[in-house]
Order: sequence, then C-alpha cells, then structure tokens
Amino acid sequence: MEFKQLVEVAEKWCSSVPFDLIFAEEDDERRLDFYAEPGISFYVLCPDNMTGGIEHFHVWSESEDCLPFLQVAQDYITSCGKKTLLEVLDKVLTSFRPAIAGSTRHR
Repeated sequence: MEFKQLVEVAEKWCSSVPFDLIFAEEDDERRLDFYAEPGISFYVLCPDNMTGGIEHFHVWSESEDCLPFLQVAQDYITSCGKKTLLEVLDKVLTSFRPAIAGSTRHR
C-alpha cells in the first residue's frame, strides 16, 4: 500500500479514538507517530512491499512506560497472516485501553 494511503487510514482511525497522528515520515522508515493523553505515545513502522523493507508492521515506543502495552500488539502482528494497518491500530488501542481509561478526552 502506498504511504499516502496508510496516512489516510491512520487519520480516519484517529477521528474516532483518543490518539492523534502527530508525525508521518515516508523517507527512511515509513513511520507513523501517535500520541494520546496522558502521555501515551507509540509509532508504527509500515512495510513496503515494493522495496523489500520490513515484512510486517512493527509497533514501538520511545517511552519505556508504553512498551509493556505494545507487547500484546507486537505479538499479534507477528502471528499468522498479514495484518492491515487498521487491524494493527485497533490492537494497539485495545492494548492501551487500561492506560487511557482515565483520560477525559472524548471525540
């Protein structure tokens, strides 16, 4: 999938969840960065089937507090079958739900 389409999927997903897409970079990593209150951040590295980059989506965070939540999502991504960006984002949302439950932000 073209990176522009991935960004559109991410933006649409953000319209109904507490996360915002705060950064999108296609050049090196095809990376989408997300943020939600209270200080929850993660990013997704997107596969590029055209150049032979990473095979699966990969989720990670530069915040050590967020990493335990992402383990479930990363295990899901590497399980059988290819996943779509929407499936990955939904799994991340489910993983973070306990952390964002206290957030007062609603859309």
